[in-house]
Amino acid sequence: MKKIFTFFLSTLMGCSLYAQESADRLVIFDKAQNQKSFLVERIDSISFKKIEGVVAADVKVLDITHEKFHFEVLRTPACKAFKLLVVPKVIANRLTNDDAMASYVDENTQQMYWQDFTNGELPAETFEKGSEYVAVTLGFDEIGTPCSVRRVGFTTLTPPLIGDPKVETKVDSIGYLGFRASFVPNKDVKGYAVLAGKKEDIKKQFEQFGPMMGFKNFGDMIKSWGINSDSAITVHTWETGYDPNTEYAIFVQSWDKADTYAPCDTIMVTTKKMGGPGKAEVKTSLGKYVKADWNGEQLPSQFIKYEPNDQVSVWRQMVAIDSLYQKDPEGYQNEVRQDPPMPMTNWFLYGGQVFETDYQINPSTKFVVITAAKNSESEWGDVKVDTYETAASVMNEENQAPKKISSVTIPGSRTSATSMPFFTPGRAPMLNTNKVGAPILKQK
Repeated sequence: MKKIFTFFLSTLMGCSLYAQESADRLVIFDKAQNQKSFLVERIDSISFKKIEGVVAADVKVLDITHEKFHFEVLRTPACKAFKLLVVPKVIANRLTNDDAMASYVDENTQQMYWQDFTNGELPAETFEKGSEYVAVTLGFDEIGTPCSVRRVGFTTLTPPLIGDPKVETKVDSIGYLGFRASFVPNKDVKGYAVLAGKKEDIKKQFEQFGPMMGFKNFGDMIKSWGINSDSAITVHTWETGYDPNTEYAIFVQSWDKADTYAPCDTIMVTTKKMGGPGKAEVKTSLGKYVKADWNGEQLPSQFIKYEPNDQVSVWRQMVAIDSLYQKDPEGYQNEVRQDPPMPMTNWFLYGGQVFETDYQINPSTKFVVITAAKNSESEWGDVKVDTYETAASVMNEENQAPKKISSVTIPGSRTSATSMPFFTPGRAPMLNTNKVGAPILKQK
């Protein structure tokens, strides 16, 4: 250890000489990617210290009432002080490792506790009713170093409902690409909201968007994102963005006269099957090659016709210049033959109809059209790659002579897909939003 320390000091002295000519800051990064910088000229010395034992404050929930929360917090022998922060579970779930959580706690509260609490209490009114939270402690050693994290989860109590607020839901019709439902609230309902989508996807979106949008519980998201209504009877049709032969959930969140959420109802709906159980594929052919308007400019435009067979439920396509496609054929094919990583608009096209659109492709250009389709059992068929070449010039349709030849989306494609914004999984939420208040823990 002495040799390592001597080597480190020698290195620092060397860096100091170097810093006189160039760098004049010492920057230290922790594992949570936080940094602390020092002017090199103000550094007197750097030392290492070993402290025996675990530095942590073990926390345990004793009791949860409508008015107060009671905790036990006991420090380990090496722990001299601790910080406590209660965060919504949706935020805690994104701070999956102790490095990220320690940084979050340290930056979001300045209150330090220098004693154990055998029956500490926090006021319940600070927190959302009927919501999941995590109480987190961060231990500090004798020289003020933030060390180990301890967590415990709990759920706040829901006040008794005023009456029995319920919404009767009736699924009126189900189609291939959507469904319709009617909603009848009873007299105890002050308001309600409805939201439809794939059950697991919506739950994942709560985990992803909750920290950014301040949702403390699932009902908050349904109320914010859903179709809101007062006590009136409503009928709603979901007719876009839904796939055939797919199970969806209609979430119905109501609340009473005091704005307390009733239990969220979930009604499952499965859209009709489209296509058949056999091999699904899409036939492609070239249409006319003419000049068309592209952002105010007349440019060569190649029409392509897509004809799904009678087994197709949903399908995808991509058009690419052949020279680009040949650099990574497998990559292009895999991109077409895949399900969306999360809910996205325009990800699939649907069977049962011929589809034709145009692409801006210059004359005498070799390109590929890639297609892949699913059947009614959600089984992918083979990837189909057709290679074409545009005519030497834009002509009348009857004079064209296109050559049969397969896909990346060409800039300007009329059928490009757009995706919803989303967080990167595992990334901690911004610290300047959704900060959680840290009421003082008092010994009862």
